[in-house]
Amino acid sequence: MKYATSLFVFAAACATLFARPALAGRCESGLGDLPRCTCPDFHQLLQEPGSHVACRPGWTPVIYDLGGQFPLDSASSSFTLTASNSTECPGLVKTGVPFRGKILGCWGPLEKDGCRAFQTPFQGQCLSIDPFTLGGTCNDKCKNLTTGLLGIGNAGNGAYRVCPPENPSVSCRATNFAGDEQFRFQTGGLCVTGGCQEGEVVPGSDGCQSGWGASYFGFRFHVPPGHYDWPSGAFKVMLNQKRPTCGALYDCLGPRAQWVITMVGVPEPGAQLPCFGTDGGTCNPEGCFK
Repeated sequence: MKYATSLFVFAAACATLFARPALAGRCESGLGDLPRCTCPDFHQLLQEPGSHVACRPGWTPVIYDLGGQFPLDSASSSFTLTASNSTECPGLVKTGVPFRGKILGCWGPLEKDGCRAFQTPFQGQCLSIDPFTLGGTCNDKCKNLTTGLLGIGNAGNGAYRVCPPENPSVSCRATNFAGDEQFRFQTGGLCVTGGCQEGEVVPGSDGCQSGWGASYFGFRFHVPPGHYDWPSGAFKVMLNQKRPTCGALYDCLGPRAQWVITMVGVPEPGAQLPCFGTDGGTCNPEGCFK
């Protein structure tokens, strides 16, 4: 089976995308009670008949916690944020800001070559950034700005093949359809709420939303290729793209800040992980599904 991709067009022409508060098309796809500052319960949604959050028939769901550590190097989810064309925070680079959240991954049936397709379904992604303070080079107006963010996926996503290691006796790192050590996935869009704190919009803040277009995690766009570890089922991917903000954060950072995101996903306890074949040796997790 050849991997499938989906093309998503970022609606940059929409004037409301950069308005204050910004309510973009990515936030108008049936997401319900917006603005939202807490992640949905993916376990519950998977059990609800007719839920948008579901895997294809015959595919197996695995929920990943973004608040853990990658077992091979102890990396955790964090991001670096760089202001763009900002007079309020000239040259600001905010590094090492942690985040957490959940991602629902859907694994396709085992193929003859030991590969499987992987994708995240509609509304199956939630990135939660606890309140952080800009500080740094910002002026007095923005230096003490503290805000949290929550991004929820709200568009379709492409399916990409995840294949056996090139040499399981040397490395358990997954390869892609071409045999390169790479793991990747695409979110078709995120609705990002600003002004979040302790699960609620901060009183007096904008409680605004900005729409992020297609985001390519683990692709080789100025970042290393993504890493999927077959025995643990954990992944580490990076993203380097410009993305809009809204409200007070927009005023301080400019229209399109640069985000360099490191995302680590660790399967939740008790998750049944995929096999890549029957002869994987130490690279196959115990009790994996065939």
